[in-house]
Amino acid sequence: MAAAPLSYLAGQRDTDRAFVRAHHAAPAPLHHVDTRFGLHEADFTALDRFARTAGR
Repeated sequence: MAAAPLSYLAGQRDTDRAFVRAHHAAPAPLHHVDTRFGLHEADFTALDRFARTAGR
């Protein structure tokens, strides 16, 4: 089974990037979300952009 695109919301630390590279072969951009503030419109815009272009 081929890996599906993954959107990973995290702190974007080196450990996050290493984990995604090691465990996910498909496109998987990391997107930082500040846990003090939660998701905002810009976050949803970035996720929407990725979802529309993933797998092309």
